[in-house]
Amino acid sequence: MPNAGISSVLSINNKYFLPMNELKEGQIVLGNITELTEDSKAKVMINGKMIDATIVASTISKGKYYFEVNSMVDGQVQLKLVSEFKENDSKTASQILSELDLPLSQEASDVVTMYLKANRPITKNELVEILNSLNKINNKQNGLDTISFLLKKNLPLNNVLFSTMNEGVNLSLSNLLNELEFGLNNATNPTNQLQDIIKLIKNSSVIGEFQDQQLGLATNLLGENGTDEQLKMWTTSFSGQEIKDVNSFKGVVSQQLMQSVKHSPILAKEFINSVLEFPSFEEFKSFFNKIPDAIVNEFFIANEQEIEASANLQTVYTDNNDENLSLKQDKSVLQKTEDHSTLVPVLFKNKEAIEFSRLLQKEIIQNKGFLPQIAANVLNKLNNLDQVNQLTKFQQQSLILNSTIGDNHNTFSQSSNILHVLTSFIESASNEKLPSTLGTIQDLMGTKYEQNLQQVKFDSNHWNIDKFPSLKEIALKALDSDLPNSIKEKIEQVVTKITSQQLVTIHQDGPQVQYTATIPLFLNNFATDLTVQWTGQEKNNQQIQSDYCKILFYLELETLKETMVDVSVQNRVIQVNIVNNHEKLNELVQAATPILKENLAKLDFTLSSIKTSPFTIESEGTIKEIKFNSSLVSSKSYHGVDIIV
Repeated sequence: MPNAGISSVLSINNKYFLPMNELKEGQIVLGNITELTEDSKAKVMINGKMIDATIVASTISKGKYYFEVNSMVDGQVQLKLVSEFKENDSKTASQILSELDLPLSQEASDVVTMYLKANRPITKNELVEILNSLNKINNKQNGLDTISFLLKKNLPLNNVLFSTMNEGVNLSLSNLLNELEFGLNNATNPTNQLQDIIKLIKNSSVIGEFQDQQLGLATNLLGENGTDEQLKMWTTSFSGQEIKDVNSFKGVVSQQLMQSVKHSPILAKEFINSVLEFPSFEEFKSFFNKIPDAIVNEFFIANEQEIEASANLQTVYTDNNDENLSLKQDKSVLQKTEDHSTLVPVLFKNKEAIEFSRLLQKEIIQNKGFLPQIAANVLNKLNNLDQVNQLTKFQQQSLILNSTIGDNHNTFSQSSNILHVLTSFIESASNEKLPSTLGTIQDLMGTKYEQNLQQVKFDSNHWNIDKFPSLKEIALKALDSDLPNSIKEKIEQVVTKITSQQLVTIHQDGPQVQYTATIPLFLNNFATDLTVQWTGQEKNNQQIQSDYCKILFYLELETLKETMVDVSVQNRVIQVNIVNNHEKLNELVQAATPILKENLAKLDFTLSSIKTSPFTIESEGTIKEIKFNSSLVSSKSYHGVDIIV
């Protein structure tokens, strides 16, 4: 199954793997003898570590050699001489293959040479496995490129990673999604979630429009002037069920807010911030400033009993006889205030925490509009957070508003309901926009899927993770369904493509950071993959500095065919080179240059030059480098880079 055996690699939160420095018996390693005695005892530098070893060789002197680790007993290392180190010596690979008792071939020699250039220890079992994988494929050069990539990035060298990279790098994600969508539309038992997520990826720009309209309408309904007409619009656009009246809407959202803050540090923080804006709560600011943002939600989940007490607190608004709002209260819960306990669970039982909780509960009981106002404030604060990407904002917004969509407490099913409502919105929205941000597309595809699973494993109380279902998550679940094998084959290819993309997403080499992403584009009836690679220095907010960076775009267009755009930015001055073989491209570019200059000037960028050139051997090599980005496992939670031209 795709992804099997790779999850541990993808879940590691590093920009690059560190070289494997541990010596093992049977390895062939490069060592530098710095000291040598007459009885063949030596000090040898291997992988940056000095070791004491016994050298097995007829004659030897100080210098660099390739050794086989013969034995390691009680801290005593015995090294057998294989070959003297010589730069670019083809005979070295032959000697190593002979020492390992492996047949000599051009491919085997090429692979061993790659090991040597990467200064990677060679083990016979690993070398045999990767050579067997290489021998099974037709395109040997593509296979060698794959091996070179894995070695340079210190990734594990095994059949699973090799197959994933070798197959995935040449798969077209946009074509796969089109083919899969067609198959699902004609299947007897289609998977609705998979159809919905594909539709959403193809129309990703709708998320922002949906989110803004949902936020605006919800804020109005939570205010004092919410109308039945607005509620009708909500039901039509955003809800899968009828809501009795505006007061019921306020009650449902308020109740869901109190549940959500227990699980989401983001929402808990904004809830507390909103409460502290009230003059009567200002004295508690210093107390909450001492609590780390990552555990603010713990304030609301002190223990299981208090969680249940909070759940029993009914914040459901109902109509009474005089048509004013009243708040139902569970008397058994209210009685808990007599023993200085609290209706709002707290982490710390100190004086400030208890006093804040009592004051908060008093405000909730006496002020019928308090919780709806807090809910509206939290929603607006959430959407103004610069450090949170769009899809995360939408996920957190949905935690508050999703109870108005369906009464399903299973997280995945609940999110799938949201997904279905969102994709239904596409029918009435404009679909002429390009995808919104890289972060949104990457989140929708599931490029941080394994990292999120790892976070769930160690942090089950927090919902500050990717609860919005991704393409990879849904696709893996679909493989266990009763779909036809022909559709499952396409699903496996989609998972393979996403996994290979995860492996080449991000890499850091000194101060330089490189991001690579593949974005499926659907332009009218034409589907293509846009590959984008950013290179530059990273800012504190984990985005590349836009003042000084290099950006490469590569895609195939319906009319212009194969196209690469090389953008260089120096002190906000931009140079653009468009590589394409179309004979009339230069005329089109010159005509569009004034508009491009004007639009860039609005963003405080200066276009100094723009030129076109045909593809050359050098540019073809650049395209290969983009596909096999000098990068690896996506390790940081970056929020994407918006490119606006």
